Amino acid sequence: QAVEILTAHGAVGREWDTVIVAGAQEGSWPSLGETGSIFGQEDLIDLLDHDIDPDTPVSHVASRLAEERRLFHVATTRHRQRLLIAAVENPEGDTVSEPSRFISEFAGRGVDVPGQAARRQAKRALRRTQLPRELGLDVPEPAPVSLRDGLEVDPLDVAVLSVPAFVAQLRRVVTNPESGEVERKQAARQLARLAAADIPGAHPEQWWSARSVAAELPLHTNGSLSPSRVEALLNCPLKAVLGNVAEDPSTEEHLLRGTLAHAFFEALGRGMDAEKAKLLVMEAFERIQDVPQWQLRFKLDEFSTLLDRAREWARQSEVNQELAGVEIPVGVRVSEEVRIGGYMDRLLRDEEGNYLVVDLKTGRSTPAKKEGEDHVQLMTYQLALAHGAFDGHQVYDGEGMPRQGGVLVYPGVTTKKIGEIWQSDKSPEALEEFAALLPPLVEEMRGPRITARTNKDCDKCPIRSICPVQEEGRMTTDA
Repeated sequence: QAVEILTAHGAVGREWDTVIVAGAQEGSWPSLGETGSIFGQEDLIDLLDHDIDPDTPVSHVASRLAEERRLFHVATTRHRQRLLIAAVENPEGDTVSEPSRFISEFAGRGVDVPGQAARRQAKRALRRTQLPRELGLDVPEPAPVSLRDGLEVDPLDVAVLSVPAFVAQLRRVVTNPESGEVERKQAARQLARLAAADIPGAHPEQWWSARSVAAELPLHTNGSLSPSRVEALLNCPLKAVLGNVAEDPSTEEHLLRGTLAHAFFEALGRGMDAEKAKLLVMEAFERIQDVPQWQLRFKLDEFSTLLDRAREWARQSEVNQELAGVEIPVGVRVSEEVRIGGYMDRLLRDEEGNYLVVDLKTGRSTPAKKEGEDHVQLMTYQLALAHGAFDGHQVYDGEGMPRQGGVLVYPGVTTKKIGEIWQSDKSPEALEEFAALLPPLVEEMRGPRITARTNKDCDKCPIRSICPVQEEGRMTTDA
């Protein structure tokens, strides 16, 4: 004898007198984000059914939309007497909220309420005489103006879910070459009224996707590339340049966690008392947490372990090698077009004067050891050392420094041994071959055009909806 709260899946095969479908919002229902499975069954099905190579990115938005629509149908057919669908329309708020597209579909097919069909028929007859007058149209009664799939279409028979949806519908009618003349004039008249009322998106000047580019001018840059961004630029320049505009807010904690770990690593290298440095960093880490108390303790213990293991690795690394510097500025021009600029976490020097690049990683797992030899960030640092000099404070343009390679350190892994991924010192020929890949990256950052390139991370890319090589992105660009 209580209210049951459950998912649409959990409601299958059951009924109640009253059902409330809450949160029927665009973005939540339907939820069209790409999902996957550990064993990649979707890729296997695509291969078996359609002979699609698993390395070929495939969008499953259409199938997900169909599944979401099926679940909405399940949720809205579980009631015996009363059904309430709750949604919020807030197009001008800090967070834009728009009712689900399924609501209009639901209303269009009718609901199981006594007398609903008769009331809907009467309302339709009344609208044909009153709505044109309310909209300020000159025609006394709109006639069917176009045929689609053999059915007559009334230009006023539109489902108004929200202000943005209504404006979008009118814009589609105006710009659709298949629309009838009367239909386009009516839509244009309504857009003009909305624009006069300062409704966002109604005025043609705000139709960004339908207007020409204002200018195509390259940016003025010094050709500087950060070692941490070279790999991202090689994988997909579009994501490397624009990916941050769609970053999930949850990634902020991940970035701050890494920043604090690097601050601790630097403090150790500069001679600060380890316990005091840890205390300060742990206090800062705790202040940025916004999680339940039980989860807070777990996070604090995990971060404390990471710091302790980073401290242990630093101590062991300095047994046979000298710490040459921490957070070392790098500014080395490796060619006429390219300058490498950034900071090295640590630089170690052996008894023979060879330098080892150390880069701290705070991830919870390490890549395969064989990936170390091709690690782009370490390769970029080695290229800088091969064209630089070190004065004890910074790496600058020079005749080249003797090298012993680089190492990625992963103190956050749960294995007994601290994770290490090594890269041997690269030959001059290998480094020059790598250097030849960098000038095009500078051009990508300079613009005005950026290349979109498919890669293994496409399925989790945050800007798929504007990427021209993805099915979703073709809705916004034909590049």
